[in-house]
Amino acid sequence: MLLKLTLTATEVPVIFRNRIAEIIKSAAETGYESLGMGITDKSFKFFTFNLAFSRDRFRKEPIVFDNSFEVQDTVFQIPENKFVTLYISSPYEKFLQAVQEGFEKKKDIDFSRGGQILVGGKKLTYMLENSKLLNKPFVIEGSDVTLHTHSPVLLEALNSKKPIIPPVEDGYCELEVSEKEYSDRLAEISSMRIFGMTGKYPQEPIVFKSVKLRKTVIKHTLDKFREKTGKSLMMLTGITGTFRLSGHPDDLSLLVESGIGIRTTQGFGMAGPSKL
Repeated sequence: MLLKLTLTATEVPVIFRNRIAEIIKSAAETGYESLGMGITDKSFKFFTFNLAFSRDRFRKEPIVFDNSFEVQDTVFQIPENKFVTLYISSPYEKFLQAVQEGFEKKKDIDFSRGGQILVGGKKLTYMLENSKLLNKPFVIEGSDVTLHTHSPVLLEALNSKKPIIPPVEDGYCELEVSEKEYSDRLAEISSMRIFGMTGKYPQEPIVFKSVKLRKTVIKHTLDKFREKTGKSLMMLTGITGTFRLSGHPDDLSLLVESGIGIRTTQGFGMAGPSKL
């Protein structure tokens, strides 16, 4: 299922994923309590999201985390009368209902976490304009589906935890592995993901095939990362574009709804039709 939240915003920093993830989880907790539903750890582990907005206008501004970590980086300027759209995908309807309820109760979203995150020296507040829960907007009926990334897909090697990507169209990268190696690793991650949701392994092997992909480097941050390393940013390498997945339709549906690859709850691995 898919939840669509339309927000009013003036600016979006390029480093937004971790804070949006925190906001989603906080909204879910509020919504579960408001609706009188029990919170399950499972529902918080299997979702993904994408923040869609205009990237035409931007400038460099200081972005400060925790009142001490500062970077000079890209901040996108949202044109007047334009909106930011937050799409959240999950196989758990109650989770999305709780998130929707949490956003509806709050209406204004404190991106700046009480002043701990400043963009250009300012606090950012987003406002909820409307929300809509979409029931199965993208149905997978066959054993093969073509998907387009709405947020980058990330994958790491098993032992080294080093990012890996399949062959891409924009040239060789030292992180590149063969398509079969990438497919096998994605199948391992996907099997664990499906088992975590259903208690069963995939009914058919999950197979990845590239269609048209490019390498993408994403600036990201996490509280624990900043505390441990003393650095403001981490650089993650993934892929965007078009690819195919083969497997049982039920398994493919679970993967698409919960996210593909790793770090899905941090805003990675959302894929589906070319337009949401």
